[in-house]
Amino acid sequence: MNNWIENAKSITNKGIAGICPKCGSVNTDYEYVTVEPPNGYLSIWCDDCKARAAIDCIVPTESARKTA
Repeated sequence: MNNWIENAKSITNKGIAGICPKCGSVNTDYEYVTVEPPNGYLSIWCDDCKARAAIDCIVPTESARKTA
């Protein structure tokens, strides 16, 4: 999970998932899911190597609000 912290920071600051910490691919994506507004969880993954992470109990910044 710690490897994905930089990706979570990138999502928070720029609204992009960044580079996969496992394989170095730029083919990454994320989804913020609202559970009880404004709280939810963040899923981040790599479409190439299929590595992934989930962060629970977060309130996203406006740039991270890709999905509702």
